[in-house]
Amino acid sequence: MSEKNTSEHSYRFAYGVCAIFLVGFLLITCAVVSDALRRGDLEKVIPEAIPAPTATPSPAAGDS
Repeated sequence: MSEKNTSEHSYRFAYGVCAIFLVGFLLITCAVVSDALRRGDLEKVIPEAIPAPTATPSPAAGDS
């Protein structure tokens, strides 16, 4: 390979790495922004209390 082809290959590789980094950065940024926009809905307190299960008495061992 000539020196020009080697240099061109290095630039192509560097551009590819930068492109992958930028795409990943954009995806992470979109995920964070989406989460921030929906955070209020996710943190709303449900006004209805969920009733606790009532304890049912178990039959005594000698009652049969």
